[in-house]
Amino acid sequence: MMDEVLTQNALAYAVRHQLCLAESLGFGIHGNVVVAEGKRKPGKSAIKVHRSNEPYLRERDVYERLREAGVNEI
Repeated sequence: MMDEVLTQNALAYAVRHQLCLAESLGFGIHGNVVVAEGKRKPGKSAIKVHRSNEPYLRERDVYERLREAGVNEI
């Protein structure tokens, strides 16, 4: 279940990136994951909306280290 702040943040992100939000994929202590569909390009993706900055920054740093190491698939 997404709280109001997470919902507003997800909607703002979707508008900026021309996406439509669909069903929820799940939630946890750090935030929620929802399906997003492109308005101009077909296809689905998932977006994660974090409750606070610290978990987001930690996760972002992990993805950056993986990219720098050339990891494309897990």
